[in-house]
Amino acid sequence: MKTIFKLFKFQIDEIYDVFKTGGGKKFVLSVIKLVLLMFLFFVLSYVMIFAFKLKVGSLDGLGLVSMILLVTQLVTLAFSVSNIISTLYMNKNLELLWVLPATHNQVFLSKLMVVYVKEISINIIGTLPILLSVGILMIGKDIAWYFLASLVTVFFLPILPMAIASLLSVPVMFVVNILKRKTTIAIILIVILIGVLIYFYMQVLTILSSTFNIAAQQMKFLIETNQWLKSFSPKNIPFVFIARGLMSFKDAYFIPAYIASSALILLLATPIVRAFFFRAASTAPQTKSRTKFRVKSFKKESAFVSLFKKELIELFRNPGGIFSSFSFTLLMPLLVFLYDRLFLMLAVNQTGAIMINGTHLMIVAIFAGLSNIYSSTSISKEGARFAIMKVAPVDYYKQTAAKVIFNLVFTMGALLITTLTSLIYFTDKVTVIFTFFIVSFLSLAHISLSIDLDLRNPALSWSDESSISVINNAVSKSIAYGILHALVVGFVIMMSSSWGFITWIWVGLLMLTIIYALYRCYILFLRVSYKYELLG
Repeated sequence: MKTIFKLFKFQIDEIYDVFKTGGGKKFVLSVIKLVLLMFLFFVLSYVMIFAFKLKVGSLDGLGLVSMILLVTQLVTLAFSVSNIISTLYMNKNLELLWVLPATHNQVFLSKLMVVYVKEISINIIGTLPILLSVGILMIGKDIAWYFLASLVTVFFLPILPMAIASLLSVPVMFVVNILKRKTTIAIILIVILIGVLIYFYMQVLTILSSTFNIAAQQMKFLIETNQWLKSFSPKNIPFVFIARGLMSFKDAYFIPAYIASSALILLLATPIVRAFFFRAASTAPQTKSRTKFRVKSFKKESAFVSLFKKELIELFRNPGGIFSSFSFTLLMPLLVFLYDRLFLMLAVNQTGAIMINGTHLMIVAIFAGLSNIYSSTSISKEGARFAIMKVAPVDYYKQTAAKVIFNLVFTMGALLITTLTSLIYFTDKVTVIFTFFIVSFLSLAHISLSIDLDLRNPALSWSDESSISVINNAVSKSIAYGILHALVVGFVIMMSSSWGFITWIWVGLLMLTIIYALYRCYILFLRVSYKYELLG
């Protein structure tokens, strides 16, 4: 058991600072980041549930809690499939772990523990704050038990999703291995999948937009949703039983029953996954001594296009790459819409309307900033390949420009969809247009700043890409700057309600963001001139 924990700690140290010994400052910073993320989820969920309750009068607590558990555990399941694939089958530290004085079973169990800790962290950050906000708004006499039970149960909730995900990972990896050999088919399937997702995504936005545009339809939709939660809760097995155990002490026995049954399913699934893990590990590219090369015909293209394609290939190389790097980008239009509709439902005066405009700008800028943090590891991700980039027949500025534009394309795409959606329901069209241009230039500035932060002290020596954020603090700094940018521009518009000349304030803010974007691009240019040659 001691060997398993040593292997576990070795791997978890590459992902989190919390378990590192002698890293007191990093430990404190990690805890602060965790608390801030939990607080953000708590505030957002509290405001939305409070507004929902305010509109319909009373909510079905059991139905709401069971639905929250269902949705969060489905999200956990999606993350779990990605984590199991990246940790068990495609992690580059396998070649090192195999030669350590440990059995293959010990390596396998240590990797399962790493996956389990990842899933717990997702539930602590996402599920727990939502459950606590519900408890404050909904729970009566048993609130003390609800809080205690929620704190304990959240550590065991991932067992069932992890058991299901471990079984799903086997066929998923089978498909991944086929697609790796058939690049053309893989590209076609990815394009089709993205097209289908965009279609359904726009359908959801259209339905929600048409529903919330009329006040009477808003109330009807919310009441019907509350009734549906009440009627669906008896069918929501097993999460309705967990909800009953959380909300009432006399039904607490449902919680250990769920934990025991989930653990049993995981134990039954483990031998299947273990057998596939050993087979996959023995044939993985990092444990093979022979590499297959494919001869491709020479195709001439511009250096910039080649650099852009390289960034795209590296993003798709990791199965969870798009989701982990651009999850906020993909969710931006939907979450901004829901946030806006929440405030637009309120009856406000002119000052209140200006405040809502400011919050719209702020929330769009926050999501754009979270999308831009991909650039904060753009240099570090090159790793040992950075030495090759330095001797490539392409100047450093063009290489950096490709990284800037690559991230900007994804952010601008989500921003454009968000803008087009907002124009449908937002009464103040000028606010939407100004928001688009201000956030666009703010994103350019933030992306340039993020790459600049990474260039100052890149983490080029790593065995696993997930360890970059632990070695290099550019990611946390990029997040902080992105949120700060959003708060500043949002605060300026919100405070303009008492200044007058609203249109001129929008124009002035746009001019300042353009100047700031040009300044950050110039600083990045200087950083590349000074630092690029010294690295590697």
